[in-house]
Amino acid sequence: MSRVSLLEKVTLTLEDFVSAKTKNHNIMENTSTDDSLIKLYRFDRDKFGGIGVTASTNIPLGTLILIDPPILLVPDVEEESILQNILTAQVGPPGASRKKFNALVDVYANPPHKKTAKGIIRTNGYPTIGAFVPDMDIPAVGGIFPILSRFNSSCIPNVTHRYDPERNIQAVFAARAISEGEELLTCYVDPTTPSADRKAVLLERFKFECTCDACHGDSVDEHDLSRRRISSLDDEIFEKIRSGKYNLALDAINLRIKLLKDEQLDSPEALLRTYNDGYQCCDHSGDHLKALDYLRKVHEMQSMCDISKSKLEEIKNRLQALEEKAKCKA
Repeated sequence: MSRVSLLEKVTLTLEDFVSAKTKNHNIMENTSTDDSLIKLYRFDRDKFGGIGVTASTNIPLGTLILIDPPILLVPDVEEESILQNILTAQVGPPGASRKKFNALVDVYANPPHKKTAKGIIRTNGYPTIGAFVPDMDIPAVGGIFPILSRFNSSCIPNVTHRYDPERNIQAVFAARAISEGEELLTCYVDPTTPSADRKAVLLERFKFECTCDACHGDSVDEHDLSRRRISSLDDEIFEKIRSGKYNLALDAINLRIKLLKDEQLDSPEALLRTYNDGYQCCDHSGDHLKALDYLRKVHEMQSMCDISKSKLEEIKNRLQALEEKAKCKA
């Protein structure tokens, strides 16, 4: 069984959309449709001269920063004429109704003012697994989210996001504690791939060179080594659990957690899958007390990277069942 890599994909080209894989929870949130809620961010000029997103206050780890519904959902098509028709149907005809869409960057435009629907979608689109194009009854492979589209990229991101197909929204969470005035950064690529590969993809797809600390400086080789190990441990853990080598699996889980912290990639999103591996390992080995400890961590991380109440309820039910099992064993 294959495993999806940590934090794989984010902003992708339209062609990539189809193959892309998305304790004290501070529920302060903002949506793009309700100005009465506390805004935890503001738009600022970024270092490239464009518009970025900055924290307007200190934001604790795991805070739900904003909820962003799409202004456009698109199927797996590239023809400009079809995309223009879809734009008209969902957003409106050319003119004022397309202001939000047309304000977004098109890195493929040549000259820069000659933007196209395809170029804007390729530059700003995010996967929308489970969504359907309105009134077309076909899968939507990507969407345009007007606030999330303004987030710049770093291979040491401080936010994560998830698409909820039931509510048709992107939810953006703090991947760590964020200080007021700090730019909010996602990651457009898998941050565990080698820096040379990340930079090449970012330059080709998004026309910029990444200058984050993980891509530049004297420690790049060290970062690359640690991040490759994080990626390889994901499959190793799965195989060790599958083959019943539970102690070795737990050693690998602890190492992965350490490396995630060392690389500042220890977001609730990343730790969630690793803690879940710990739960699965201990549950399979019959160590219900350790399994219970890991499952509590799974519940905590889930609450800090996903707004799905059904998933939290499912984990809560598993916790209750495991607590009963642990009591019987005691």
